[in-house]
Amino acid sequence: NIILNAGTNLVINNSGSALDISAAGSGTITGVAERLLSITGNVVIVATTGNVSFTADNRAGTNGDTLFMNDTALIDAGSGTISLTEDGNITLGGLKTTNTGATAVTVTTTSGALVDGGDTYVEIEANSGTVTVNAVSGVGTSADALEVKVKTLVVTNSTTGGIFLLESDGLTVGGTGVRTVAGNGSVVLRSTTRDVVLDAVVTAHGTGNILVAALGGSVTGNADVSTTSGHVTVSANNGIEFTTGANVTTTLTGTVELLATTGSITLSTTSNITTGSGSLSLTAQVNVTLGGLVSTTGNVTITATAGSILDGDTDGSLDISGDGLTLLAGTGVGQLANPLE
Repeated sequence: NIILNAGTNLVINNSGSALDISAAGSGTITGVAERLLSITGNVVIVATTGNVSFTADNRAGTNGDTLFMNDTALIDAGSGTISLTEDGNITLGGLKTTNTGATAVTVTTTSGALVDGGDTYVEIEANSGTVTVNAVSGVGTSADALEVKVKTLVVTNSTTGGIFLLESDGLTVGGTGVRTVAGNGSVVLRSTTRDVVLDAVVTAHGTGNILVAALGGSVTGNADVSTTSGHVTVSANNGIEFTTGANVTTTLTGTVELLATTGSITLSTTSNITTGSGSLSLTAQVNVTLGGLVSTTGNVTITATAGSILDGDTDGSLDISGDGLTLLAGTGVGQLANPLE
């Protein structure tokens, strides 16, 4: 095992070797700094099967020191876990593991933000495991999203700022979900390829907006997508499906847009799309199948460009409620035996 303890600052510089810190076999790497911790340019820290853990600002209280990784710094834990803990901001270079567990990567700041250090590496790569992030003042920014490549994602931001993530090959939202719980923080979750699966909630606080986008795949919602009064957009290159009991909700003047560029939109019979007085828009290249209630005191627009707008149940319950309604379909609206209500 390798243990690095610093009574004040811990600075890890490039040694000129291919590997700057390396633990063989099941050896672990642990670093603790009472104040700031810095991993400078081109530093490579590697474990094989052992865990890697770095803790900065280990002093009592909220002191605001930082854990900083240069853009060109890499922590590769092999099949071990990675844990970063800090009081203030955490700036990431690259984190990488093949660990398959529920704690593959854990990043926690108790008073700061999680910051993208640059583009040399994907900030967090854990294609087989769960990544859990807890931050106070933001995870990425609207101008500089955090790049991730993960299997399952759990993110909470507790006070100010939002959550801005860019995934490169599809992901599942799990655990407690992806959430801002204060400060009107927005949530932007995009995947450039493959599917986005919501097995847990995506929630934005207050007027925070939500964007869930599968730019190269489909979106499957098995849990709620909600904001108190912000705008919600769920988009997919292929299809969008919300399964049993999964709702999309906002209130007041918040709007909801579902957009399936080449596929269909399918809502289960217990999935509701609701707002207060904001507009609701559902647009699909093929079919739109309604399940629960699509409801607003504003306008509703539903478009099935090359397909039909269908009622997914046969119980005669109300499908659409709004002040104004526009239905556009390539082949039909409702069916003789099962009209829209």
